Amino acid sequence: MSGISFWEDLWIGENPLSSTYPRLLQIVNQIGRKVGDIGAWNAPIWEWRKDCFDWEKSIVEEFL
Repeated sequence: MSGISFWEDLWIGENPLSSTYPRLLQIVNQIGRKVGDIGAWNAPIWEWRKDCFDWEKSIVEEFL
């Protein structure tokens, strides 16, 4: 998964994450980043490596 584009490639769900969560992509500004750069599996869940501002938390929680 480390070579898969987190936002642009279809790796989870039916659409690229950039299409499903455009506002979150705008907030985090991580276009072009690979899955392995943005998070990691910490069994049994995938954890995102980003600290969030309070106003971002509801968007991130929906995403996760």
